[in-house]
Amino acid sequence: MMERNRRRTALIVLVGSTMLAASGCRGVFGIDDGEVYDGGSDATTDTGSSDDAISPESAADAVHDVVQSDDSTVDAGVDGAAGDAGDAQATQDAGADATADASTGNADATADAGADASVEAAADAAVDAADASAGNEDAAADAGADASAEAAADASVDAAADGSGCTTTCGGVCCDRPAQQCLNGTSACLTTLASGTSSAAGLVVDTSNVYWTNQASGTSGTVVSCPIGTPCGTNPIPIASGQSTPDGIAVDSTNVYWTNLGTGTDGAVMKCPIGTNCGSSPTPIATGQISPDSVVVDSANVYWTNQGTGSNGTVMACPMGTMCGASPTQLTAPQGQPAGLAVDTTSLYWADEVGSLWKLALDGGAPNQFVQHLTLPTSVAIGAGEIYWVDFLADTVMSANTDGSVVTTLASGQSRPAGIAVDASNVYWTNNQGGTVMKCAITGCGMNPTTLASGGSAPAAIAVDATSVYWVDDAANTVMQVTPK
Repeated sequence: MMERNRRRTALIVLVGSTMLAASGCRGVFGIDDGEVYDGGSDATTDTGSSDDAISPESAADAVHDVVQSDDSTVDAGVDGAAGDAGDAQATQDAGADATADASTGNADATADAGADASVEAAADAAVDAADASAGNEDAAADAGADASAEAAADASVDAAADGSGCTTTCGGVCCDRPAQQCLNGTSACLTTLASGTSSAAGLVVDTSNVYWTNQASGTSGTVVSCPIGTPCGTNPIPIASGQSTPDGIAVDSTNVYWTNLGTGTDGAVMKCPIGTNCGSSPTPIATGQISPDSVVVDSANVYWTNQGTGSNGTVMACPMGTMCGASPTQLTAPQGQPAGLAVDTTSLYWADEVGSLWKLALDGGAPNQFVQHLTLPTSVAIGAGEIYWVDFLADTVMSANTDGSVVTTLASGQSRPAGIAVDASNVYWTNNQGGTVMKCAITGCGMNPTTLASGGSAPAAIAVDATSVYWVDDAANTVMQVTPK
């Protein structure tokens, strides 16, 4: 029997000063908010049948049954130091000359007492001339040494101050490390932050680090991080180990949170303090969950989606700082397959992979199905008063007002769009089968999005910060960064 190895992607949403992260999805490489789809199976879906012939319910089920996947100040100091050294040498030379003159003059006076004064004068003049010559040579040598030392010091300081030591710049950033390369000529720098990942799924960033989950196999999953701007290679910083298929991931100022899919009803939601290696003993927030997927946090609660088994998915919550065990709060009645999740200051939003978007006011009330008739929405992001999502099977990237009005297609003809993220200006997504990372202005791009990176294998979960875009490539086993975004 084919194993259902669920992999999802993550997204980060900036709302005011609050950083909200979500992940989950299904795709060939770990889509934000669902099971990872197998390339072969997707290929069959793409070429062997028409997407239009697949109902939302059967499409979601079919996909999920597939195996987933100062310089002047400094210079002045240096110059002054060099000048002082030259003055000291000149003083030393002058002292030596004066001592030699006096010594010679005294010797002459003793030896030549009663002798011809003109002879003594001639001798003294010769000695003085020799001394003067030696003093000039010393002065010339000192001046040359001073100039050389100053030039070397100035060059070193200048290089450090203006960054000219960088051999390659791309997009205004230094791009000369072994793990970096220029993209699109010299417009941006692509960095491989980590390699040798093991089925990387969820991804999130804060101001200091990139965090992700490695699903691996069985209970050998890990949660790790890497400092922004410092490639980790195959040695990321461990946060947790021995996890059962870790998937979605979120972060606040104190903790890292993630979901463990488990093998059925043994899913869990976990946390570990930032900067701590919790090993195999992170803190469980909730246990006994049915395939928990995407996770987000705000100041009050931890929220997550339970994908369930196809028609009994739920959205759950646990108060921040509380261990809910097997009894977290169920926010919704059972529904299809809730996946990608996002939160802002007023509401919680999620995608139901059966074909709709939902929202729930944080102050209570009933869930509202506010966008319908979609194919397979997986990942969602909130920004600028709108919701953005990718539809994996329809190959579209879309937006709408958070009340469900003005539904807009930002891009079509994509290649299995997976993870999605948004900032104040643009929306970003990964094309899982196309191997590309894309962006489009939130106001629209005339259905002609910009390719930020190409040539990937299976880019999935994606996140953004003030300068860069980050993503996991599940098939290439890498975590990537492109700067500027």
